[in-house]
Amino acid sequence: MNDYIEKMLHIKVTISDYADIDKLPLYLKGSYRLYIIKLMEKDCLLAEPKEFINLSALRKQREQLKKLSHMECVLCFDDVNTYTKQKLIEEAIPFIIKEKQIYMPFLGMALTNHDERLLQEIKEISYLNQKLLLVAIYQKWKKISLTEAAKALCVSKMSVTRCFDELEALKIPLVSKLGRNRYFVWEQSSAALWNMLRPFLRNPVAKEYRLDKPLDMRDFPLGGMSALSSYTLLNDNGYRTYAITKELAKSLRIVDLPCIPNGEVPSETIQVLHYDIPFGDGTAVDPLTAILSLSDEDKKDPRIEAAIDEVVEENVND
Repeated sequence: MNDYIEKMLHIKVTISDYADIDKLPLYLKGSYRLYIIKLMEKDCLLAEPKEFINLSALRKQREQLKKLSHMECVLCFDDVNTYTKQKLIEEAIPFIIKEKQIYMPFLGMALTNHDERLLQEIKEISYLNQKLLLVAIYQKWKKISLTEAAKALCVSKMSVTRCFDELEALKIPLVSKLGRNRYFVWEQSSAALWNMLRPFLRNPVAKEYRLDKPLDMRDFPLGGMSALSSYTLLNDNGYRTYAITKELAKSLRIVDLPCIPNGEVPSETIQVLHYDIPFGDGTAVDPLTAILSLSDEDKKDPRIEAAIDEVVEENVND
């Protein structure tokens, strides 16, 4: 690493072991490889995490190392995910990414020889990503690789790569990079994950058809209010709601069926969803998608609100 830093900074650099490591608390000396790096006659503590440490812990532990060593503390990584790097720069926390980047604002240095992957501006979550996140909740993902996530969703690795990029762009702290590989990482409960994600999740209904005459939909899953009622003791509307994919809606030519205006009671409602998550015996869409497909007006009803709480408590737990 000396050669890389000297090449980038054009100054003499020396790195030596930190002699006072035994004076540090056990959790700090056990979590970091610690060195003294001498830059422009200034001694700094170089702290390299031995294993993955989340951003919140990095912040706190760096401040503790800085206070206990009485030196500026520079974090050192083999690699780091884009979200963490952006936050470190925003907060002026110095770091070195080996062979890639040096950021030392206290010396006025921000250098890189590595082409960064530019994240496009994202305003809302994609429906594939929403499916990924709901599957993560149901399957209680803690740490899963990009490849494993692609297999779980039966999609390409490129599709999950775009999902991970999107999560980073939205600053949803679920993606970590270890070496060349990226992982979905969540260390807290499924309920905490649901609560964090809830503001980002969208109504999955692409189109709703309020039919004048009912179809025989017994082989298809219940959706919306009918699905919520199937998971609870809540009374359904006076008509059934079913959920199908866009492909199925096209093959059934749903668009050609006679519908009634809003405000009138339909014989049956068909919701066309942006995604499909197999769940249970298939008689209803998955419970979280059922909740998300309800209208804002529906959710104001205290009975429906209580049913939603019941479904979340039953299905979002560890």
